[in-house]
Amino acid sequence: MVFRNAAGTREGKSETNSDIFINLSQGFQVIFASPAPNQLLTVGESVDILLQSPEEATLRLFENGTQVAQASATTSLSYRFTAEAEGTVSFRATAEAGEQESESELRINVAGPSPVLPLPPGQKKELTIYRIRRCFWF
Repeated sequence: MVFRNAAGTREGKSETNSDIFINLSQGFQVIFASPAPNQLLTVGESVDILLQSPEEATLRLFENGTQVAQASATTSLSYRFTAEAEGTVSFRATAEAGEQESESELRINVAGPSPVLPLPPGQKKELTIYRIRRCFWF
């Protein structure tokens, strides 16, 4: 972060004349580094789920309440999720480091295949392209 006076001619620095850094961390927490929230998959697609913690902890990942992955004394945990049925899948991540605990949640929506209806009776599969030429006189 840069601090300047109203005229913009002076810059605020630390005691050692270096830049000022502010830690914006909310403390101990576990986050879903990927995928992005509200991910939409279709049945059969896969996505990598990555959990991260600011310090070493025991990380656990639950899919619809069932534990699917765990790692101890680590800052990250990865898991490959493959969508098997349509609906909403809920993930819960937990991190424990000594007395500190944190939880985070993620939902992934899974869509089924798009319905394909048969052609109406008497119709054929074809593509018609019309070429229209226009002339403009000025």
